[in-house]
Amino acid sequence: MLGHLSNWVAGVFGSIGDVSVYWLVLALALKTAESAFIGLGWRNILRAAYLRARLSFKTAWGASQGGTAINAVAPAQAGTAAMIGIFRTSIPEAGAGTARRLISGRCCDWLRVGRRPRPLL
Repeated sequence: MLGHLSNWVAGVFGSIGDVSVYWLVLALALKTAESAFIGLGWRNILRAAYLRARLSFKTAWGASQGGTAINAVAPAQAGTAAMIGIFRTSIPEAGAGTARRLISGRCCDWLRVGRRPRPLL
C-alpha cells in the first residue's frame, strides 16, 4: 500500500516538473492575487459594517486564508466558523449578531438602501 502511495507521489512531482516554470510562477501569482482580493473584500465589508473598526488587511487576509485552510481538512465548514471567530475578536464593537450578519450578508444592506444596517438583535 505504501509503495503505491510513494509511486503516486513521485509521479505527481514528476508531472509538476514537466510544467514550465513560467506557468507555475503565473499560477502562483494569480492564486496569491485571488486570495489577497478575498481578504480585501472581507476587510472592506467589515469596515463598512463597523465604522469605528480598524480591521487591518493583514488580519482579514490571514483570517480568510486560515479559514480556507481549515475548510480543506475539517468537515462542516469549520474554517468559516474559525474565520468569523477571528473577526469577532478583532472588532471590539462586534456583538452576538456578528456571525449572523456575516453569514446572511446583511452587513452590505446599507449599500442598497443608502443607510447603515439595523442591529439584528
